[in-house]
Amino acid sequence: MASIRFRTNKWQCRIQRQGFPALSKAFETKEDAQRWARGIERSMDLGEYEVAETTTTTLTDLIDRYLKEVTPTKRGAFQEKYRLGVIKADKVATMNIKTITSADVAAFRDRRLTTVKPITARHDLCAMSAVFEHARLEWSYPITNPVRGIRKPSIGQGRDRRLNGNEEERLLVTFQNCRSSWIKPLFQFSIETACRRSEALKLKWADVDLGKRIAVLRGTKNGDNRVIPLSGKAVQVLSALPRDLKGNVFPVPMPTVRSAFEHACKRAEIENLRWHDLRHEAVSRLHERGLSTVEVAAISGHKTLACLARYSHMKVERLAEKLA
Repeated sequence: MASIRFRTNKWQCRIQRQGFPALSKAFETKEDAQRWARGIERSMDLGEYEVAETTTTTLTDLIDRYLKEVTPTKRGAFQEKYRLGVIKADKVATMNIKTITSADVAAFRDRRLTTVKPITARHDLCAMSAVFEHARLEWSYPITNPVRGIRKPSIGQGRDRRLNGNEEERLLVTFQNCRSSWIKPLFQFSIETACRRSEALKLKWADVDLGKRIAVLRGTKNGDNRVIPLSGKAVQVLSALPRDLKGNVFPVPMPTVRSAFEHACKRAEIENLRWHDLRHEAVSRLHERGLSTVEVAAISGHKTLACLARYSHMKVERLAEKLA
């Protein structure tokens, strides 16, 4: 049903209906607004409405609807919400969706590349493309996807950042002063299992068997459930944890983990370290323990050996020891 309200000396009418683009228009009188709304809604009911009337829709309008209807259904909702927020903050979001060209998207890409790494800009473009594709295929907007017409930044070389020297010990000491007591065991568990942060935070006690030393990770990034072995240290970490009433092994929000880790790195005077680098560290340690590539992939969940290779950075001195 249409919503009508008086704003800025005019009556603003807005129509939102599932399966149709949002429409809005201003009128001098409330009666005119009601008459317009009845006409549009009747044409929608009869299947006679033509989407060509959506000439005032901006990319911001499209993103807002996408955030409301589509993003919450995704496993990576938190990350997508952040990326779409970045796009909304750019001037390209104020443009009409029927006038945005590939050149406009390329300009957005180039602006992003002045402040972020190519892989980040590439992810932002993928998020923008998903919005255009959904609007085109599911919401019947008569538009093309301008993201398809540009070159996406190269992924480039993967990060090779690992924990150096006594960085692990310094972080463990710093975690003792964190407001959240869950950060330290989550850090230790991640290094022992090569879990992604999201996988560890979704882990339930019902999926952990300390006797058999296994854990089931459900709804992983690849869409599959994954059974992982637990090292002696991982079992020790889990055994020391209290049980959460809701059944979560690590009952802490994602933003809290991110903030706590960033503050801990600053206090420990550690630079250029991200939580995801712990996955690099864990995978590399598994290789250094002598596990085969296939065995490591079974634990880490990588689908291809090429992808796994980007996460493995064995220390040269360990390789030298094997050659001795």
